[in-house]
Amino acid sequence: MKLGLNISITPNSVSAETNTSGSSGNTGGATASISLIRRSTLHVVPEGLVFGVDLQGFDTSGPGAGKIYDPRFHDLYYLWKFDDAYMFSAPDHLVAAHRNANIAYGPWVSHVFRTAGTYNVSCLIIEPSSGKSATANLSVVIGNPDALFSGAHTIFMSPSGSFSNAPAGSVQVTSASVSDVLINNILGQDIVPKRLVLNRGENYTCAGVGFMGLGEAIRIPTLHIIAAGDAGSRPEVACTGGLGWNDIATSGTGSDKDWIIQGINWNGTFDSTTGTGADPDMFSTWANPPNLLLFDQCNADGFGYILNNDSIVSQNVQHRVTVINDCIFKDFRDLVIGEGDKTAHAILGSYIGSDANALVDSTPNGGSPVRFGGNDRLNIIHSSEFFCRQGWSGHGNYIATQPNVRLNSEGFEGARANVQASSFEGGFSVLSMTRAESSTAAAGNFLIEKNYLVGGYQTPEILSLHFGGATVRNNVMVMPDSVDSRLPTTNDPYTFIGANNIDGNRVNADSPIRVYNNTFVNRVDASHYVGGSAPAMALVNNAGSSFSNVTIKNNIEHQTAIDTPNTSDAPLAQTDNLWAPYELGYQTGLSDFRSTTATSTAIGMIATYAPLTGSAALGDADETALLAYDDFYGNQRPQYPSRGAFEMP
Repeated sequence: MKLGLNISITPNSVSAETNTSGSSGNTGGATASISLIRRSTLHVVPEGLVFGVDLQGFDTSGPGAGKIYDPRFHDLYYLWKFDDAYMFSAPDHLVAAHRNANIAYGPWVSHVFRTAGTYNVSCLIIEPSSGKSATANLSVVIGNPDALFSGAHTIFMSPSGSFSNAPAGSVQVTSASVSDVLINNILGQDIVPKRLVLNRGENYTCAGVGFMGLGEAIRIPTLHIIAAGDAGSRPEVACTGGLGWNDIATSGTGSDKDWIIQGINWNGTFDSTTGTGADPDMFSTWANPPNLLLFDQCNADGFGYILNNDSIVSQNVQHRVTVINDCIFKDFRDLVIGEGDKTAHAILGSYIGSDANALVDSTPNGGSPVRFGGNDRLNIIHSSEFFCRQGWSGHGNYIATQPNVRLNSEGFEGARANVQASSFEGGFSVLSMTRAESSTAAAGNFLIEKNYLVGGYQTPEILSLHFGGATVRNNVMVMPDSVDSRLPTTNDPYTFIGANNIDGNRVNADSPIRVYNNTFVNRVDASHYVGGSAPAMALVNNAGSSFSNVTIKNNIEHQTAIDTPNTSDAPLAQTDNLWAPYELGYQTGLSDFRSTTATSTAIGMIATYAPLTGSAALGDADETALLAYDDFYGNQRPQYPSRGAFEMP
C-alpha cells in the first residue's frame, strides 16, 4: 500500500478536460477508458446512464480461471465526476459530503442528467499497491426532448385550462384523469415516442392503466410522463389504480423503448400507520419491458408495491436498467421495490423505506423496502437512505422486520453490487446479501463502502452475507441502545457481519471476504440483553461456515456496556449527532405491544465515532495489511493512516 502519492483524491480535486474521450493524466503506463454500459434509446433529458471502466496497464489482474472474484473491482480506487453538479434533496439522513450528485465512487456507477448539453464525465483510477493511476474522460451529449416530442406527440394536461406553458402544437386537454388520457391518446401507438406533460400546481387522478385486459393489440410507445417546466409545485396525482407496462403486441422487443417519469407526486390511499385503504401496485412492468425505466424527482406513497418489475421470465430482458433518482418512495404495504429478471438497477439520492409511524403488523401491512432478485446482474446504490420497520414473518409473539435492502436474493453467480455513501436503519438485518430459501448461495463481486448502518431493537446482526466476493470498508455500523432493547423471544445482538456459505458452494467459499477500516460500535446496555448475559458482538461471525478466505483488518471496535466492555479505541466523537433515528419502537394494530417507546432508538446513538486526540486508533493502521486508500468522506488518508472509517473529524 502506497499512501501519500502525489495525487489528490479529495472529491473536489478531479478536474476534467472538455470534450475528450479516452485517457489523460496517467502514471506508470496505466491507461483507462470509460464504457457507457446503459442509457436511454432517445438520448434526451431526463437521461439515466450507467458507466463502467476498461483498464490497461495496471498490475491488478482480472479473475483467474474458474474464478468469479475480480480483484480490479475491489482493489482499485475509482472517483467519478459527471460535470453536472446538483445536490440530492430527497434523502435526509446523509452527511453533506454524500449529497452531491456530481460525485460517485466504485467501478460501476450511474448518473441522471436533467439538462440538455454536452458533459465531460471523468473517472480517476488509482492502484494503491503500485502507485499507478489514470484519468479517463468521456464526452456525453444529452439532447433536448422538445424536438423529438414535437407537435401532437406531446399531450399537455391542465384541468384548469391553463396552457401558457404548453409547447407549440401540443394536444391540450382539460381532463384531470391521467389514466383516461393515456388510454385515449397513447396506447396502440408504439412507433413514435409520446410525451405526457402535467401542468405544475394542479391536481390529477389516476384510476389505473394496467395495459392488461384491454385486448391483445396493446402497443406502447416510448413514453415520458413529466411535470411542465421547473417552476411551481409538483403535480399531485391521486391514485386509485396504478400504471403497468405490458407491451403485448409491440413491433419491437422493448429494448427500443423507454419509460421516463419525472417531477410528479403519486398519492395512493393506503395508510401504513393505520393499515387501512386500498393498496394497488403503482408501477409494474411485464411483457417487453422498456430499455430504461427512470424515475427522477418523484414521490410515491400509499400503495402495495410502488415498483414491481416482474417481467415474463421467458423474455430476454438483459437490456433493461431501472434508475431511481432523487425520489421519496414510502408508506407501502408489501414492497417499495420488487425487482425481477436479468436486469440492472440504480438507486441514487433517494429515500426508500417505511413511514416512521408505520405499524409493525403483517395483517394490515407487512413489507420490505427493496428486494433485488431474479438473476439481477448489477445493482448500484449511491447517496440514498433506507429505513424499515415492517415485515410479514412471525417471530415469537411479534412480527420480525425485514432488511432494508436484500441484494441478489436468487443467488445469481457473478452478480455485482456497488453500495456507496448511503445510510440504512432498522430491520432484522439492516442490509442483507442472502439467497432465498429455494436458491443457492453463489459468489459475485460486492463493494459495500462509505455507508452508515444502524440496527434497531430487533437486529441481531447488521450485515447478513451469504456470498463470497465481498469487500466491506469505510463503513460505520452501530447497534444502538434503547430503554428495553429486546422484546421477549427475540435474538440478542451477536455479530456485526454474519457470514454463512449456507450451501457449501466451493467457488463461493473460496472467494474472498475482506472487512477493513470500518468502525463497529455496540451501545446496547448489558441490562437490556434477553439472554441473561451480554457477550461482545463479533466483528464477523464465520462460525460453522465454509468461507475459507476471510480477512479482518484495521477496524475500530467500541462496545461500551457489555459484560466486559471494549473501549480501548476511545475517545471517539459521540457529541456530533448526525441525525435523529427514525425508529420509534414496536407498534401494532393489535392490543399487545401498542405502547412502544421502550423499544425506540435513543437519541444520541448516531454519531461519527471518529477517533479523537488520545485514541489508540489514530495513526495506528497496519500498512502491511488491507488498508483503505480514502475514508468515509472520500478524503485521502494521511501518511500515517488510522484504523476505522474516519480520520479525525
